[in-house]
Amino acid sequence: MQSLLNNRSSESSITVDVCVLGAGPVAAVAVLQARQQGLRVIQIAPKLNVSNMLFAVPRLYAVTPAVQQSLSKLGVWGLINTLSTHSCTDMQVFWQLSAKALYARPNSYPIHLSANTAKIPELCSFVTEEVLQTALNTALLVTQGQSPANLFYDTQVLNYKPQLQAHTDGINIRLNNQAFVMAQLCIVAEGANSSSAAQMDRSPTVFDYKHHAVVAELHAQVEPHLIPKVINTAWQWLGDELNNDVLALLPMGQLVGHKNKLRYSLVWSQPSASASDYTNNSDALLIALQKRIANNAPELFSAGALSLHGGTQQFPLFASRTPYYTAPRTVLVGDAAHKIHPLAGQGLNLGFEDVFALFDIVSQRESWRSLGDERILSRYQRRRSAQISPIDKLIHTIATRHTLLPPVKAIVQLGLQLQTDIPVIGTWLRRCVVRRMATIPSIIR
Repeated sequence: MQSLLNNRSSESSITVDVCVLGAGPVAAVAVLQARQQGLRVIQIAPKLNVSNMLFAVPRLYAVTPAVQQSLSKLGVWGLINTLSTHSCTDMQVFWQLSAKALYARPNSYPIHLSANTAKIPELCSFVTEEVLQTALNTALLVTQGQSPANLFYDTQVLNYKPQLQAHTDGINIRLNNQAFVMAQLCIVAEGANSSSAAQMDRSPTVFDYKHHAVVAELHAQVEPHLIPKVINTAWQWLGDELNNDVLALLPMGQLVGHKNKLRYSLVWSQPSASASDYTNNSDALLIALQKRIANNAPELFSAGALSLHGGTQQFPLFASRTPYYTAPRTVLVGDAAHKIHPLAGQGLNLGFEDVFALFDIVSQRESWRSLGDERILSRYQRRRSAQISPIDKLIHTIATRHTLLPPVKAIVQLGLQLQTDIPVIGTWLRRCVVRRMATIPSIIR
């Protein structure tokens, strides 16, 4: 099938049931789901440049128990060595709503989210992008015989820009070397800057947070007797309107060969100017970190200073949402449909759940309906819009809490005070939040 990419003299074609556009985890899961249902599927994507994937800082994903269950059914999660994942059972969140204390009360409200309190095994498992992608690639190779092929563009030879043209019986995905694919359904999993999604009249709304996320691997020296208490705990600080940042420390386990050092993935969302300063000055970054967390977690770092392992990186933060996840014979999944702020770590989970929901609907379709039938697409649109919209709005509101009107801020602050002062209310609210997080947006049965 690689010959399709190199054939410029005559038009070549291939017919499949499903065409998946894009590389990355969400696209891979879409291919695996299609194969599991016995469908003919082809994946078209730019050829990944390995040198561009060698990041100084490993990208960390938080995979919820619900998604782990679905990945296990695809034969993916079982391919990941348990030593390559790290379970998170607790999360400590410190929310500073305003710069001034209200009625001389503390203005930082701790929220402890516990899997044990919610009676579930864990909040999530952390896994690096490299480990997850390796497992997905292995699963794809195992089931390769069920698929015609993959078309990976060498972008140094050909530009990757498929042209979509839907018609009554299917959709043509025309490539720029006179080759084209004919399918019943096209799944676009190209990410937030999808060139294929841009061809659809979907009226996307893009919100620039004017923040960058600074990412790094952090090592923390911890008293040995405290390690069992904190080794599975994630930490997060939400700043006030004067410092509208989000600081997260995500646990990665114990540093090999060091009994009293823990590894964390640092993700610090902050105004772009200061993010650039910290990215270029590791000493300033460490000083700012120590100052920021000292008041809330002194026991965690009481034994010594923090240290960075490797370099630091930064990436811009923006949200992209569209009211339409479908077009004729086409569906958008993952960031191509909805890109959210990373403060809740749910972007990848939502993308996977898009795919699970789509193929759940496809598997239950009436026998006379084709894969890209308009009714099938409308069912997907309704289900995912109803599930994603409230999550998107909640995360966006937290990320832009400095823009909340004073009455709303007062209500939020009152709620935070109640959950702090009245244990029964606090326990109930936190249990609801944890169960919602662990199953976002829902387990597809």
